[in-house]
Amino acid sequence: MQTTKRITLLDIAADAGVSRATVSLVMRESPLVAAETRERVLLSAERLGYVYDRVAASLRSQRSASVGLVVTSVGNPFFAEITTGVESVLSETGRLAILGQHSESLATQERLLNQLLEYRVDGVILTAVAGTPASAIERLTRNGVNVVLCTRRVPGAAASYVGSDNEAGARAAAGHLLDHGVATVAFVGGVDGSPRRERARGLTAGLVGRGFDPSLLVSIPSPPTREGGYAATVDLLRTATLPVGIQAYNDIVAFGVAAAVRDAGLVVGHDVALIGFDDIQASRFEQPPLTTVDSDAAGIGARAAELFMRPPDERGEHVELMSPARLVVRSSCGCGDDSPAKGG
Repeated sequence: MQTTKRITLLDIAADAGVSRATVSLVMRESPLVAAETRERVLLSAERLGYVYDRVAASLRSQRSASVGLVVTSVGNPFFAEITTGVESVLSETGRLAILGQHSESLATQERLLNQLLEYRVDGVILTAVAGTPASAIERLTRNGVNVVLCTRRVPGAAASYVGSDNEAGARAAAGHLLDHGVATVAFVGGVDGSPRRERARGLTAGLVGRGFDPSLLVSIPSPPTREGGYAATVDLLRTATLPVGIQAYNDIVAFGVAAAVRDAGLVVGHDVALIGFDDIQASRFEQPPLTTVDSDAAGIGARAAELFMRPPDERGEHVELMSPARLVVRSSCGCGDDSPAKGG
């Protein structure tokens, strides 16, 4: 069987007519090499098909130039947009993002974090599983890994955090639902964790601010999926007084809510005023287009990566960055419709 010889620095040196040390300096982007020499070495490397041996470089430096990005589900477009934001920053420095999903499983998250430690990643940007102990974050930092928590807090963890202003976004949504004259207000979807608690607080504050009895708020947790939103809404509609105002935990849950409303023979934007959360791209193409809260997912990802990129002497200062949350009004809430669930 024919084997292909791996191109080495010595091969490039011979082709370019320089020393191996000079080639090494060029590959490490040292400013000590003259521009003409650098160009000649790079042209030789390209002509010979040289591939940088990052594994060997990592062994020498004890650094991998990679960052673990661990999220809840790659199937949720919200996390795809976060990933885009992270990549937009990391790509400028030649760093590689290693993506993993835990699907709300503590065991899966532990396995992923262990593997990232084994690969000697420089940092981890983590949307933690609900219930993650602070000790899981401490283990990473004790091993020299820079940790940035993204969209979900871990109580007691010594790490920086980036997320959206969930309370303000839900507060605005609550007022908008009441503008539509709904008889029932429900918070549907999501598992216990800081995002759901913050959105619940904002929703409650918005209702109280408008004189609505918060004890009448119906809260139905569920997995943050279409299936979870669908099942929760089926239960809600059995007893709710119409018209109903629903704040969905996220846009994916809202899609499941809308399907359950249609299957019950009701109309979104008429019998049910529906608001999502996140403003993923698909929300504007729903029928009717989904009113939602823009949480700036790509911006959250970019800011998380920027926090990771801080100089080592600044990483001991744990900071919190919040993206503004903005209500985006479309049709699912009843705006533009002459229905019982109508408002501005």
